[in-house]
Formats: sequence, structure tokens, C-alpha cells
Amino acid sequence: MKMLNPKFETLKRLNSYKPPHKDLRDIPWQPDDICPCGRNKLVRDCCQFETDFGVFHPPSLQPSGPPTNFSNPRCCLAFTGNCSKTISSEHYFSKNVLERLGRFSISGTPWLERGQEQEIGINRVTANILCKRHNESLSPIDQLGGNAILTITDAIDYLAQKGPYRRSAYGFFSGHMLELWALKVLLGMVHGKVMRGENSSLIDPAQIPVSFLRRAFYEHQIESPAGFYIQPTDKPLFPMVYQVIALFNASDNCLAGLKIRVKGLEFWFPFFPDEDNARLFENLSLVHRPLILDLVTPKRSVRLMSNWPSGPGTYKRVAFGAK
Repeated sequence: MKMLNPKFETLKRLNSYKPPHKDLRDIPWQPDDICPCGRNKLVRDCCQFETDFGVFHPPSLQPSGPPTNFSNPRCCLAFTGNCSKTISSEHYFSKNVLERLGRFSISGTPWLERGQEQEIGINRVTANILCKRHNESLSPIDQLGGNAILTITDAIDYLAQKGPYRRSAYGFFSGHMLELWALKVLLGMVHGKVMRGENSSLIDPAQIPVSFLRRAFYEHQIESPAGFYIQPTDKPLFPMVYQVIALFNASDNCLAGLKIRVKGLEFWFPFFPDEDNARLFENLSLVHRPLILDLVTPKRSVRLMSNWPSGPGTYKRVAFGAK
């Protein structure tokens, strides 16, 4: 496929307009295309797209080689007993995403007043929280989860393009790797001491259960009602907003997860929700693990698809009409 604009390299674009529809088997990628998930493999050797939205093959996040039987006290994954002695400087918001976005806003940090936001750049989001061994083993999260954020960004930018012709495009990402990416961002911000709780004190890293991290990273299990939610909206999708916000449980003010705004879309990642929060998500009409996001303007449409380790989520399709 010839790329018309490298800015939209994560999308497969058509030379025609295809209005939103309910056909869930509308797959535009062929076996010899580069797989859109971000692995840089051919479709036939990767997600395949032979059943529903592809075969999900989660990458191993275990460090290579024999276990070291060493726990580095400065590594946030020291509980695995498989660390190296060297600590790395990690971009916990993924360097590939930061290089595209340039800047984004953050709230809930120790140096900001409650409710205040601040724009920060690429060099402000590093922390020495992982040993070199674990930093390298988690790189597929940055690659595939970061690809998800870039695909969503490309989709909204594509909708905003002006021209005389009606056009459509498709994008695809791994929903599960997006969840792991958000979890890694949360882990970095808490252990990097850049996120504070409802009582204005730094969030204790112990609020992130080791058992949850073990299941998520090494067994690829994030059980419902935790995981990725999206909030349907009829607001414009185009404002230049990239924002990271901590979520807390109302019952005890403990950390519940993360909310990320990508332009006009809000993505919720409640990893440790209490019962009150679970009901809140239902009241807000949040959609859990959708298969399809249809983004539409009068002249452009983008269909974003995702897949999950255990198959489709509870809701299959969400349509957004961008103004």
C-alpha cells in the first residue's frame, strides 16, 4: 500500500468513502500486508484475521535466559526475583508516543495544586524504576501499546483533514496490549513519585497489588470488571488534548487506575475498582473492551478495530459522530 502521508502510517486508507455499518467482518488487510498491530510482520504470520478480529498471540514478557534469582530493590518488578543489577532510565509514557505527541498535560502530581494541570515534554517523563533486564523484557508493551495510541491519534487527525473528496480508512490495535501499556504508565508514575492521592500525599506503590502485576504481565490476565473502557461522546474529537488522570475508589480513596484523554476521546483503565466504581462505570455508559470504534464526519470515516485474548468484549461496536 502506497502511503499518501507518512503521518497516517498506522492506517489503511481507501480511495473511496465507506459509511458506518454493522458488518463486523469488514477486514481490509490481506495476508501479504504488513500487520497493523505494530509487530512489523506480515498478516499471515501475525494476527491472520481468519476469525473475527484476528488471532491474538501475546508476546512473552519474561526476561530472556535463566532466572537471576536476584531482586533489585530499585526495580518495581523486584518481586519476580529475576532482576539485573543495573537500573535503566525509562520513559514510562513510551518514547515512540512522546516523540509523536511532543507534549501532554498531567494532573495529580506532587508539585501541582488539586485540579491544576501542567503541560510537560518528553524529557520530564523518565524514571529509574526498572532494572535493565525488566526494561528490555517489557519493550513489546511500548511497541504494541504505543502503536495503539498512535493509531487512535492518526485516526482523529485523519478525520480533521480537509479536502474535496470523501474518504475512509481503517486502523487496528491490540486492546490487551493497550491495557498493559496503561498499566505500565501507571506503574511508572506511582513508582516514579509523580502521582499523588486524594489526600495530596504521594501514592504508596503498595496500592498496586503484586498479584495483579504478576497476572497481567506474565499470565496476560486482566479480569473483568478491570480493563479498558471508553466513554461515548458527541463532542468534537479534534481538540489538541493529551491528558493523564489518576482514578480513585470513593470507598477508601485508594488508587483505582488511570484515565487517558487522547484528543476528544476518553479511555478509562480501572485496574483495581471497588463495587462503587463498577456501578459508576455503568451509570456513565462506559463501554468495556469494544471490538469496533467508528469515527465519522460528513466527509471522512475511520473504523478502528481491536482484539482481545479471550475474544470480544461485552459490547461490539461504538459509533462516534465527530462534529
